[in-house]
Amino acid sequence: MNAFTFTRRDVTARFFASITILSMILTAFPAAFFVAHAASTGLTLSSATADTDTDVQVNFVVTATDDGLATSGTYVAVTDGANGGDFFTGTVGGDCNDLVADVDNEFSIGTNKGVCYSNSTPGVYDISTQLLDGPAGNSIGSPEVIEITVACNTQYDAAGVTSIQNDDTDEYFNSIQDAIDDCDTVNGNTILLSGDVSISEQITIGNKEITLDGGGFTISPNFTKTTNSNNAAIGVINAFNVSVQNLTINGVAGTNLHGV
Repeated sequence: MNAFTFTRRDVTARFFASITILSMILTAFPAAFFVAHAASTGLTLSSATADTDTDVQVNFVVTATDDGLATSGTYVAVTDGANGGDFFTGTVGGDCNDLVADVDNEFSIGTNKGVCYSNSTPGVYDISTQLLDGPAGNSIGSPEVIEITVACNTQYDAAGVTSIQNDDTDEYFNSIQDAIDDCDTVNGNTILLSGDVSISEQITIGNKEITLDGGGFTISPNFTKTTNSNNAAIGVINAFNVSVQNLTINGVAGTNLHGV
C-alpha cells in the first residue's frame, strides 16, 4: 500500500504552480475571445423609395445600428453615382430647411440623421448610403440604397406649334424663357427659333448648359431697364457652356439696355 504525505509547503507550491499554468493558458487567447466589445454594425433607412419633383428636396432618415454601444465619431457617406444631384442636411422629422448643398456628401451621425436630396434632371436615382468610422474613413457594415424618383415639374409646353422649339425634345413654347425653364430642357439641349421673337423682359439662362440657336432670326427686346437683372436681351447667370448662335438682337425698341 502506497502512502502519500503532503506538507503545507507542498500544497502551497502545487497551488501556485496551477495558477501559473492557468494564467499562461488564458494569456494565449485574445481578449475578444472572452468579451464581445459593443460597436456600430451598419445602418438602416427610413424607406426604400421616395418621390419628388425636379429641384425640390426630399428627405430620408439614416439610422446607425450597433450591438450595444455605438462607435463614436461615425459619419454617413451618400452618393447618387455622379448623376448630378445635391445632398443637404435634413431633420429626422422629415424637413429640408438647408439651402446650401453639402460639399463632400458626408454627414456626422449619432443614432439618426436626416438627409435631403434634389436633382434638376428627371429620372430614377439609386442613392447609396454607407456608414464610416470617421470623415473619409473605413466602411462599417454594408451600404444601403434608397431609390428616389424625380418627376418633371414644371412644364411650360405650348398647346400647338410656335416659332420656339426644344430641338431635342420636340416641344414647342410660347416664350424663350419658358423653353429654358421647362423641366424637360436639360444640359446639352438646343432651343431653336424658326421666326423672329419679341421679348418684354430679359431672357435669363441659369444653371443649364444649353444652346440658343436663332436659326438666322432676330430677337427684339421692347422693354425698359428696371434692375441689373433686367437690363439686357439675354443674361447668362451661374451657367457654364452656354452658346448663343445664328442670332441677331435688335435693341432699337428697348430703353437703357446694354450688352447681350
